[in-house]
Amino acid sequence: MSFNYCDNNTAYISCLIEFTIRNSKSNFRKIFTSSLSCKDFQFSISEDIVDIDELPCQLVCNVGDLLPEPTEGSVGVCTGSLCDFGGSIGIKITVSNVNEFPGNPTESEFDSHAPPMVPANIFIVGKTVQSHRASSVTSSLEPRGWRSFDIRTGSYDWESRARKSFTIRCFLKDHPRWQRFNIPDINDLVQIQERLIGRLKHKDTRFQYLCCRIEDFSVFGSQPKSERPSMSGTAHDNISQTKKGLAAGTT
Repeated sequence: MSFNYCDNNTAYISCLIEFTIRNSKSNFRKIFTSSLSCKDFQFSISEDIVDIDELPCQLVCNVGDLLPEPTEGSVGVCTGSLCDFGGSIGIKITVSNVNEFPGNPTESEFDSHAPPMVPANIFIVGKTVQSHRASSVTSSLEPRGWRSFDIRTGSYDWESRARKSFTIRCFLKDHPRWQRFNIPDINDLVQIQERLIGRLKHKDTRFQYLCCRIEDFSVFGSQPKSERPSMSGTAHDNISQTKKGLAAGTT
């Protein structure tokens, strides 16, 4: 069964974040600047390949009956759609829901009722694409003990009034749970739940993709073999066509 992938992709994020600085675009649209933590305490990955520094982000809040205006300087759990613009803009989140923690984040007692910052939870649907691995900063294609593939996904950007597509590099830990699962084929439609762990180090800014650690994924469907591009000469060589990464639960 073939699929039309043009509209079957989307990206959502759930994260703990500080609404640092507010800029009012209008009475109903508030823009906050902040950053996202990428320190993954569960699994470490080579910093020669992935930059784990905090990622700059913008939080777009269309304030109304369903979304009250967040308090400047507050910390809360934020959910919304995700777009990656790279560069100085970084990640843009169109916020759909916010749950603020009471108290002042600068006071010591705040830590008693608010959790520590953890990598954001990402939920995406997209298609696997050819991985660009040449001319990277390091000679290694991927960190030791990890496998990876690229997903093309996207979301609607309210400011540009257009759909923004972007690529995420997804890393699969060489863990007993995943040993019998193979990387999806190019053009497979995939649903993934993962943790944001940084940005790919690359000499070319076009390929400085967001990087995520997979916690769960499933393959919805594939294009017919006759329509699939050749994977010769890539890291996907010799991948079995008969197995797909279907999983349940978390790592």
